[in-house]
Amino acid sequence: MGFAAEVEAARQGYELSTDPRLLAGDFDAADNVGFADQGGGTRNRYAIGAETRVPILSNLTANIGARWDRYNAVRNASHASYMTGLEYRPLDNLLLRGTYATSFRAPDMHYTYARASSQSTRITDQYLCQKDGSTYPDCGLNTPYTHNVLVTRQGSTQLDYEKGHSFTYGAVWNALDNLSLSVDYWYIFLKGEIQDISADDELSIERACAFGPNGALPPTAGDCAFVKTRIHRDASGQLLSVEQGPINKGGQRNGGIDASLKYKIETPNWGNFNLGMDYTLSTKYQTEARAGEPWVDERFDHVIHRLRGTVEWQYGPWTATVLGTRQNGLKSGHYSNCLPLSDGFIPRYSDCTDPLTGLSNGRVWHKGAPPIFYNASVGYAFNEKARINLYVTDVFNKADVRDNYSQDYAWTWFNIYNQLGRQYSLEFAYKFD
Repeated sequence: MGFAAEVEAARQGYELSTDPRLLAGDFDAADNVGFADQGGGTRNRYAIGAETRVPILSNLTANIGARWDRYNAVRNASHASYMTGLEYRPLDNLLLRGTYATSFRAPDMHYTYARASSQSTRITDQYLCQKDGSTYPDCGLNTPYTHNVLVTRQGSTQLDYEKGHSFTYGAVWNALDNLSLSVDYWYIFLKGEIQDISADDELSIERACAFGPNGALPPTAGDCAFVKTRIHRDASGQLLSVEQGPINKGGQRNGGIDASLKYKIETPNWGNFNLGMDYTLSTKYQTEARAGEPWVDERFDHVIHRLRGTVEWQYGPWTATVLGTRQNGLKSGHYSNCLPLSDGFIPRYSDCTDPLTGLSNGRVWHKGAPPIFYNASVGYAFNEKARINLYVTDVFNKADVRDNYSQDYAWTWFNIYNQLGRQYSLEFAYKFD
């Protein structure tokens, strides 16, 4: 039987400053760079936890843990979570295992302490559009319903924790003394995910509160009261400004399978080698925009397959590692996947149609080639206390792979490739007694 306990106390703080010209209201500049983001604050965190490992039978063991955390500047300041797990060995070389756990995540500090910032943004007044007898698609550019509006953003101390639960089950088989295989299924559910609610979303809710939803979940009375405090109009009903910022929105449901193989080779003259192969298959990736709305399958917009291979070598004071990663290609991340028109203009609308000419050239679902990355490291131990390590990330510098449809300044395939490219780091480590 084993037991461990912990008590934690911490104080965190940060300060984010911005260019004073943006704070003075230079909205031409703000339109180019986004909000004049600023903020700062401190918060305290306290936690207490315990974990125990209890043998039930000679081949059955239970793991049980619980903890209590408290953050200030969170709506429900304290939260408890727990974990349970079972390990069963029907054979000496076979382990069956499973876990269930609850979880939480406190809001990022900038979600809480972001100070008010603003920018002038072109936006469509959906409420006034429908009030005057038009529909949203007819109220775009070059209509009186789409114009620049002051949009402000700031953090909130009324955010709640992101909460969730997860479970896993699987097996580990030590087929040989130097060969082991494992496979596990995992599932994660998250609710109350913290995201910014955009000005467009708030205006859409305002319109739905007045005229009813367009096929979406009807807004609640709380939703309508919430956006009423954040959308500001003059006496004639003209839109003046909109406040946006972080809220607890919907959720995520993720599931998948992890499999691994590990093999060890010992040689008398060439050192020892550890070979590893890890594979992950995503079987579920669903999101919920707002509590109660239908779940949307986004699995094919994210990595589904990932394969990692590792070779580790150790010979006397020398060590070296090579890690290779391959994942499936993804759709291009460019705006709306619209193809350019004959004059070179690329529409950025859901129907890929130029609102001025009515022309469209359709859309493309371009997929990038499956990317392969390599990381490497080499180290040397001077003695039992001191060693030096050299690390290289993205050995072949894959950041320069272009997405010709991305339509942003960098032309990068941001949802596939590492954007930093090859990186080097040198580490010296020393252990003190």
